[in-house]
This record gives sequence, C-alpha cells and structure tokens, in this order.
Amino acid sequence: MAGTILAFHMPNTPSKRTARQDRGHAAWRQARCHAELCALAAEFLAGRLDSFPGWGAPDTDPETDALQGSLIAACRAGFLPLASQQGGARRRAFVLGFAAPSLARRLAREATRRKLACVVHADAQRRSTPQLPRGDDGIEVGWEGGRAVLVVGSDARAEELRLFSGVGVGARRELARQAYVVLVDSRRAPSRRLWRMLEELAP
Repeated sequence: MAGTILAFHMPNTPSKRTARQDRGHAAWRQARCHAELCALAAEFLAGRLDSFPGWGAPDTDPETDALQGSLIAACRAGFLPLASQQGGARRRAFVLGFAAPSLARRLAREATRRKLACVVHADAQRRSTPQLPRGDDGIEVGWEGGRAVLVVGSDARAEELRLFSGVGVGARRELARQAYVVLVDSRRAPSRRLWRMLEELAP
C-alpha cells in the first residue's frame, strides 16, 4: 500500500497461491456488503488474511505495516483503503479508497479543519447523494529528480472497482455506490496528522 495506485504494494514476482490464500479469496467472494469488505481489509492488514482483491502477494510491505493501526481504524469506521504512503522529503502522505457518502462528507470536513487536502468523487448517477466536494486531476505526492512521479486525485473509481470484480455480488453493488476519496497531507515531511485523523474515525 506504499505509493501505489489501484492496489496495495505490488510484488516484483507473483507468489504461488497457498491454501490459506485460497481461503482468503473465498472470504472475499462471500462478502455481502461494504462493511464486510472493510472487515476483510482489516483482517488482511492485521496479517490474519492472505488475500486482497487485485493484489498478488499474501501480505503488506514494511511501509504499510508502519501504518497498520491507522488503516485498520479507517476500516472499522467504514473507509476501505486501497493505497497509501507515508510522508517524507520527496513525498506527501496520502491514502485513498472507498467510503459511504456520509463518511466522505465527514472526512472532507475533518480534512479542512486539519489543513489536509481531500478530493471526493461521488457516483453521479445517485441523485439522492448530496453534492460532494470534487477536485481536478493532479495532487503531486511523489518526486524523483525534481519531477513528479506520483499523482493522485483523479476519479479512478472505475479502475478501482474492477479490482473487486471477484467479491460477492451484494458487496460489489454496494461498493459501486460508495464515494471515492483521496486524502493528502500538504507537507513534504514525516507527519502524523493524516494518520491521527484516521485513528480518530474508529467507533
């Protein structure tokens, strides 16, 4: 989940599936709702499940491990994280994923209060969904040699949803009704304020 878009950190070579991974895949196929997807993501982050949709490795990388508590808290609050990275000299901390529109609005309010950037893309077909703040493509979150090499903030909803094509039908339908949320710390430095916000979301 470190600095990657559309998935957790991708391995260099795909690993062979184990019986435990097969059980993990089965758990995702049986998911019935968004809340169950979040619960499975929390199990994966905690190392108790060896499978995450669209991802070829049985566990997270060391950077994601360092954010484990914050990401699990986000899952418990109903935010399904798909990618994240810590802040540093050449990068900004960010997390992106799916959340119910009501939680997306709460995240946007909290982000404003804490001076974090928040981009929310809502499903335009859901007329009952109140207007949510939207952003243009392009929040730079990673640089090499003075050039941006990682940008987040565009509406990658369709691509992200394809990762979950193998989950339960009910869960997939509910996920498609969620808002796609990107949260970014404006500072290029190690910082806890984004992760503290996620931790405070947990019920």
